[in-house]
Amino acid sequence: MTPPESATHLYIAATDGVATDPANTSSGALAAFHDLAPGLEDLAERSDFCAGSTLTRPRPSPCLRIIAAGLLVLTDEDSALCVTVADQGSPIPSRATSGVWLNGGSILEIPAARVVEGYGASVALAVLERAAALAQAAAQSELVCVVRHTATRRLSRWLSQIFRQTDTVTLSQADLARLTGLQRTSVCQAMATIQGDGAVKVARGKITLRDAGVLSRLACDCGGRACASEPRLLTG
Repeated sequence: MTPPESATHLYIAATDGVATDPANTSSGALAAFHDLAPGLEDLAERSDFCAGSTLTRPRPSPCLRIIAAGLLVLTDEDSALCVTVADQGSPIPSRATSGVWLNGGSILEIPAARVVEGYGASVALAVLERAAALAQAAAQSELVCVVRHTATRRLSRWLSQIFRQTDTVTLSQADLARLTGLQRTSVCQAMATIQGDGAVKVARGKITLRDAGVLSRLACDCGGRACASEPRLLTG
């Protein structure tokens, strides 16, 4: 069933001033749900955020929240440690209320009631269940990364994700230590290795990409075969 033509579209201009096609961005972000609810993006409201801003609290009623653009570090509200790094197409867990945008980004939010109205209760339930499963898998992947990979590999993977969308990010080593839960000395040593290999340049709280290929070779491949098969490495 397709959503009603009267569905509301609410899009806010991108914070970086770069014009984008909301329809294309929305379709890509919701690709994981196209088989269940084609046209789901027509029910979405979009909110944009600048780098460094925090995740907003969800609606009091159940809703589907998906990253449309940017990179969001979801953190545990009590410990402030990273739960997962979410990019385009990543569902935000329904209870997640804590997070930091590493660069400018957007969220698509679809109240569950709209999905029920447009597609029926059974489809709405299937959409929400898939979103929860995807969010859980992402959190488990990040936990495996914490256990198995060195600080250098973890931070290289984070930076690789960031640099898919920008060449420079304002992010201090203190920020990285706070978000990853690593000691500041571990982060400094890891970033020295990454910079020494020519992957990035670090200066005055900014990290600039120099060689994406080198950075990719340094990064872990969480969620893929490498993460599942590599021997355990101590983080630090």
